[in-house]
Parts: sequence; C-alpha cells; structure tokens
Amino acid sequence: MRVLVVGATGFVGRQLVESLHSAGHDVVAFSRSASQSQFSDDVELFEGDLGDPTSLEGLCDGIDVAYYLIHSLTADNFADLDRTYARRFREVASAAGVDRVVYLSGISGDERNLSPHLASRREVESVLEAGSFDLTVLRAAIIIGAGSVSFRIVDDLTDRLPVVTFTAQKGGACRWTPVLTTKRW
Repeated sequence: MRVLVVGATGFVGRQLVESLHSAGHDVVAFSRSASQSQFSDDVELFEGDLGDPTSLEGLCDGIDVAYYLIHSLTADNFADLDRTYARRFREVASAAGVDRVVYLSGISGDERNLSPHLASRREVESVLEAGSFDLTVLRAAIIIGAGSVSFRIVDDLTDRLPVVTFTAQKGGACRWTPVLTTKRW
C-alpha cells in the first residue's frame, strides 16, 4: 500500500512513518522540512507547505491512504490556518482519488465547552468529511512520549515543582484511560 503521512516530521508523524515503513508499506513523508528528516533511505520525501498551494502538485498521486497530522499550535490565527490547510489538503486528496484519510483529532469530555484548539480540530473534521475519500477520525486525549510537546511540558513541570496535580478542565469528570504503553530504546 502507498501511504502518505502529512506532518511526517512531528512527534506522531515520525513514529508513524517508521512503523508503516517497517510494516512494508511504501511511505511518502510530507513536511515543510522533509529534507532535514532522518528517515530510512527508501522513504520518499515530499517537501512542501500547505500554506503554498503550488508546492502540493503531485502530493497525493498514487496514494491509497493518507494520514493527516497537521495542527497549528502557535499562531494567533491557528483556527484560520487549520481550516485553510485542511481545505487545501482535501482538494488535493479528492482530486487524486485517495481512498481513505485518517485524521488525528482531539478528544474532550464536554463537546459544549471546547477549548479553541479542540473546536478548531472539530472544524477540521467537518472540512475533511466533505472530501470524496473515506475519513477515519482518531480522537486522542493526550499523546506523551519522549520528544512530544506534552512530554516536554510535563517534564518541565516535574523539574520545577515537587508535586503536580492534574484536574478536570472546567469542572468536568476526569478519567484516565491508558491505551498503550511502549518503551523503545
């Protein structure tokens, strides 16, 4: 299977590219900095920017499944960027006949009180749902691993504070659900 990973140099993307490659898939790694990645030699690199439509030409050609891992976290206009990037990707993937897109979104306990970032992720879900491909949405609560943004935040807190208390956001219930624990050396 020929698989595209959009956001291949992020924490999840790097892990996913290597896992898909190890499973024997033909992997295309898309990123603004793909040429600086350290993937296996037979992982195809596609450097481009969802902010530049001209850089997307041919991105989805021959792709069976695409993983869309893009989230704008730092810009003040992150919701606008998320929406624009998702629309551009949807158009390119639909035009190329991609069969399935897998989108990594976020989970929340109360859909009525979403943070701005989670609301943006829900909007991206809606944008992608309008594509001609089948869509699978994965809603992750928090992804922690060496090198992830969440890990660095928690690691920094534990270096500075003797005790760290995590509570439910906005008064909702807080449930811990371990899904998978792995160590890789």
